Amino acid sequence: MLTVLLWLAWADPSGQLLSAAASGKTAEVEALLARGAQIEAADKDGRTPLMLAAGHNRAAAVKLLLSKGANPEARDRQGWTAYGLALLAGHSPHEDVLQLLPQPAPVRLLVESRWVPLKLSSSCFMPGPELEPEFEKLHLVRFLTGELLAVAGRKLVEFVEAGQPADAQLRIEIQPGVACQAQTGDRLTLAIEVQLTRGGRALLNRSFGGGFKGLRTQTATSPAQYGPVFEAWIKPTVAPIYWAVVEALLRSGP
Repeated sequence: MLTVLLWLAWADPSGQLLSAAASGKTAEVEALLARGAQIEAADKDGRTPLMLAAGHNRAAAVKLLLSKGANPEARDRQGWTAYGLALLAGHSPHEDVLQLLPQPAPVRLLVESRWVPLKLSSSCFMPGPELEPEFEKLHLVRFLTGELLAVAGRKLVEFVEAGQPADAQLRIEIQPGVACQAQTGDRLTLAIEVQLTRGGRALLNRSFGGGFKGLRTQTATSPAQYGPVFEAWIKPTVAPIYWAVVEALLRSGP
């Protein structure tokens, strides 16, 4: 029985090629290709040798597979290309691999941001009608937009203005919350709703932050604390928003 299994493995080297590519064994990869292993063979997740090598940061194997004609545009069952796996599937970008793979064309992204007063319920420091004008002065949308532009990198997206051609649309809704808690101050909360669409398809619909069960809540003892608190919450949230958008765009394809 063992002899039969060994013979079957030798007769069909494609499975071995997947393992060798993931392990970065370039000599074995080359030998298996010479024996007839299929360069676009795929595992149960639809990942080819090039995808596995890229995802495991095997730069030498990636270079070899590309020289042998591996397709960098192929996608696995989740929509990942080799570039996407090298960029986002690991704990950090695989820079050497990314230099070898063709970078996707930047997506022209129209960003529409706004803040809404839905959760401005009450304040210990001012009448209800004064809350909305007070929050207008905080310029939360301008702050978030500036942080978004600062964190964007690799030219994966190109931000465009309204009226310009766009490939995808990103809608960001900032929902600051204020509720008076007698004898303690104003309870502040924040949620940011994000929707990404491309060609009429919804690619991302997610809430970031939130003000329930102790998440993103803080007590303000004066209105002067509103701006610093919300900016401190928005700033670290922008990078996760940006990379969630990039991930959705990379997986969706053109």
